[in-house]
Order: sequence, then structure tokens, then C-alpha cells
Amino acid sequence: MKNKKIALVLSSGGARGMAHIGVIEELLERGYEITSVAGSSIGSVVGGAYASGGLEKYKEWICSFEKIDILRLMDFTVSKRGFIRGEKVLNAMKDIFPDRNIQDLDIPLTILATDITNHREVVYESGSLYEAIRASIAIPSVMAPYQQKDIEIVDGGIINPFPLDRVKRQENDIIVGVNLNYPGPYESPEKSLRLKENEESKYRRIREFINGHWPGFFNHKEEKKHRQMGFFDLITSSMWVLQEKVTDLYIKQYHPEVVVNISRYSSDTFGFYRAKELINYGRKQAIRVMDEYEATQLTEK
Repeated sequence: MKNKKIALVLSSGGARGMAHIGVIEELLERGYEITSVAGSSIGSVVGGAYASGGLEKYKEWICSFEKIDILRLMDFTVSKRGFIRGEKVLNAMKDIFPDRNIQDLDIPLTILATDITNHREVVYESGSLYEAIRASIAIPSVMAPYQQKDIEIVDGGIINPFPLDRVKRQENDIIVGVNLNYPGPYESPEKSLRLKENEESKYRRIREFINGHWPGFFNHKEEKKHRQMGFFDLITSSMWVLQEKVTDLYIKQYHPEVVVNISRYSSDTFGFYRAKELINYGRKQAIRVMDEYEATQLTEK
């Protein structure tokens, strides 16, 4: 196989981003060298962990989660700008892999975010890794925007969910992209994780609060009986549709050699307690796609 260098692109997609880990592990096991990474939203988290040498510790940490742990890491706030501050989970991650300047990481890393004030893309290729991650994961109306001087910065998935155009290239490399917003079906494993009843109850109450009561902060007068979706579900579903369409356009324009598709139905935004399942799913998808790619390369020789 002549092309063993990979420019890796990790898309946005919430907890589905745990599949990124499985894809990376499969690529490394096959002997590929990941020479650069570009990530948006959750792609910036996994990409940052890998580029800083902390992916294995991050995997161990995230795989230890139960549903109640997700709630403990949500530093809820009463604000029209978002119901999660985001500092608690970032501080916890700093114990897993410390903050570093992006330009000093082991491999080139590019993180995408959105300047919502001026309606433009923000590209982080230097400066604090955690400041870039904090900006890139700020889902509008869910997490408060990242404030940078007079500019408010939000989730990278808004403007560039699949940054194929931003990854650093090397001679004779190939682009491998992991698309977390694929509209295809997902078959969950037979042995799914079972939650303790009290954990499920607490998680459900939080979700009901977000869906049922959050619109009151925005002065919505609509009668409850007419609502088909809760506020949080409406926001996330709208983002999924947007990201799917933008991703399709980027794939058609930039023609990556390999795209590993992860079903958008495989997890909701906060399903990190299913990390093991999602990592295994990512690896399974990578095996299938890379087998096809490598067979094609052998045929062309």
C-alpha cells in the first residue's frame, strides 16, 4: 500500500463522536500514519486528545461514564444564552490531557468554530487547545457562546461540520473523513447498556425540563398541546438536518478518498454513557470501508 499517510477529518455530531475513537484505532492498527487532523465540535475534542497524545486516557475516562455522570458534568445555568456553561466538563478533561498550544502539539491540528457575530468561520491553528475546543463545542442555545473580545463564537458544526477544506496536507497522503451525520439506519447491538432506574429517572427529568420549560425564557406563547417537539429536540434535530446537507456538499466538492459514515441515529447529543458501543461501532464501520478501499488499491496496482 503506497499511501499510508492520512489527513484525518473528524466531523461534528455530539456523542456520536465517540465513533471517531474507534476509527482512529482501526487506522493505526492497519499501520497508517495520521499526519494531521481537522475537527469540528466533538471532532475538535477527539482530534485534540489524539494530537496531544491523550486519546487513550480520554477513552478510558469516557468509557467509565454512566448516565448519571453526564448529568454531574453539566454545569447548568439559568440564561437565555444556553443552559450549560461548559466549564465543568472542560476542567475535568484537563485532568485527562492538559492544555497546550495547538502549534506545539504532536501533529498539525485545525479546529473549526463559528463567529456568530460576524457570520464567518473561525479557524484555530494556534493558541490554547482548550479555548479552541470550548468555542467549537458551543451548541447554540445549549451551551453559552465563547466570548472572544467583542465576538461571540459558537459550534463549528454550524458553518463547517465536516472541514475537508481545512485539514493540512502532505505529499502522497489521503484524506479519511469520519461523517457523524449520515442519514442511514443504525442497528444497535443486542447487548445494550441497561441503566439503573434512578439514573434513568434523573436524566428523563432533566430532559423534560429542557424540552418543556426552556421556551418560557424566550417568551414563547404557543400552547403546549400544539408542540410536536420539545425545544431541545427541535434545536438538535434542526442542526442534524443542516449538518447533513452541508456535509453532502463538502464531500461532492472535495472528494475525500475515504469516508467512514456514522448514522446520525446511533446516538443523541449527550449519549456519552454509550461510549463503548459507539467506539465499537466506529471501528466496525472503519473496517468495512477500509477493506473496500484497500481492495481497490490492490486492484489498481
